Amino acid sequence: MANEGKYIVGLDIGTTKVCTIVAERTDAGLNVVGVGLAQSQGMKKGMVYDIDQMTECIIRSVSEAEKMIDDKIQDVVIGIAGEHISGFSAEGMVSTPSGVITERDVKRVIDSAKVDNIPPDKKIIHIIPQEFIVDDQRHILKPVGMYGRKLKANIYIITGNLHAIKNIIRCCE
Repeated sequence: MANEGKYIVGLDIGTTKVCTIVAERTDAGLNVVGVGLAQSQGMKKGMVYDIDQMTECIIRSVSEAEKMIDDKIQDVVIGIAGEHISGFSAEGMVSTPSGVITERDVKRVIDSAKVDNIPPDKKIIHIIPQEFIVDDQRHILKPVGMYGRKLKANIYIITGNLHAIKNIIRCCE
């Protein structure tokens, strides 16, 4: 995008329609400055069955939004839905040898929670930390900088069918 960082672009790809929304960052938050809409073809229940048709629908929707903002869109956040999307809770635990919890420790505990829980035909779409536990103290949202020897994380993992996600991404490239 020519104005990198100026816009946040969302792309909602559904069975009936494809919608592109462009928001501009302002001091007050976000202001919608562009919208594109196209009838969807080539997708059913969140699964692409015709890449060419779906790609054309996405191009139409994005082009309509680009005309409104008089700029090119290169990066989008894609909303993925469908029967193949699922979520589950997971828990991880790591020791914190230094005694002070770091960003690296938080990343390690989240990685430990997802390590054995993802089937090979699934792809992680999003990880939502629910709570951290430091030495049995629960309900911690931001553990970085706290003292503790043991860090646990309860997270919620959202996954989707690997090939379905790859097909959606391919349509957007």
